[in-house]
Amino acid sequence: MQNLRYAVRGLARSPGFALTAILTLGAGIGASTAIFTTVDAVLLHPLRYPDPAQLVQVTKNMPQFELFKSDASALDFLDYRDLSRSFSHIAALQTNSVNLTGAGEPVRVFGLRVSATLFPMLGVRPIAGRFFRLEEEQPGKDRVAILGEGLWKSRYGADPHIAGRQIQIDAEKFTVVGVVEPVLQFMEQAQLDVPLAYTPAQLDPHARGHQNLDVVARLKPGVTLEQARSEMKLVAARMTRSLPGWYPPDWNIELDALSAAVAGELRTPLLVLLGAVGMVLLIGCANVANLLLARATARQKEIGLRIALGAGRLQIVRQLLTESLLLAAISGAAGLLCGVWALDLFTRSDRPSCCAGRPSKWITGLRCSRWQSPF
Repeated sequence: MQNLRYAVRGLARSPGFALTAILTLGAGIGASTAIFTTVDAVLLHPLRYPDPAQLVQVTKNMPQFELFKSDASALDFLDYRDLSRSFSHIAALQTNSVNLTGAGEPVRVFGLRVSATLFPMLGVRPIAGRFFRLEEEQPGKDRVAILGEGLWKSRYGADPHIAGRQIQIDAEKFTVVGVVEPVLQFMEQAQLDVPLAYTPAQLDPHARGHQNLDVVARLKPGVTLEQARSEMKLVAARMTRSLPGWYPPDWNIELDALSAAVAGELRTPLLVLLGAVGMVLLIGCANVANLLLARATARQKEIGLRIALGAGRLQIVRQLLTESLLLAAISGAAGLLCGVWALDLFTRSDRPSCCAGRPSKWITGLRCSRWQSPF
């Protein structure tokens, strides 16, 4: 404690040195923390589901029409589901923005239309009530809804008996059947989910061009990604033979590990950015080390006097180490505040023009919704 008090007085006597060192280290620590947090969320731990390696994203490529990683139509999805044998579950989802009225002021709510298999496939559990049933994917039986945890708390006061309550969505009555926590990456802003019921118009053979569904699937245990890709080539060939007018010969169904789909094109930029802020941190450490060396040179008389008064080498080292640790602790606290501020800035920043008019699909403010997958 005596060494600590002396270190505090020493930094107070040199405010210029202390402020420069703290700001230099704090900026480096804050930038590194913010970027590493993003890298950890997007690249290292992008999925928080049971057995995430079994989850894949299903898209299609049509080079003849310059369409790559395209969404699916309702009929595409049904063909994927019925013709494939590599998946234990396959689900589709579509972004859905609705007007929620009753129980307060009308609000515009972002949500999803999802297959009944989506939540069980991802291995999540409802906070209250239940998830959708297969029969609720039929028009007329789809007037049910699942609330996101945030909406459930903010608008309905976390009512534990919310299941069974009727709400109005776009002036139509829906029955709340459950509440889901925001454990799904694409659910961070989705607050209201309804079943994905296919209308006769969507099932019309001429509606295959309406590609607006994202598709995700879970591989069966023991099935590898390469095996599933091989099977989907056969599925694509079969669909081409059945509907040659809709599918050109060079089209194919593509499977990507969902973790890779989450990272997408951000992997390389994020790794480069992480390396850059790491270099900034190293440069900051080197600059502070030089400041400490220059300060040590100026303190030679002080240290010589302490030795003359009987201070041993261990006491001198302990005192200098205490000063360095105090400086590092203050800089770390400043860096933590900078990191929190930077992450908040990322998440609050306006989306680029390419994302205008669509729900945000960013993770920590860095994922642009131009991507096909909402994961």
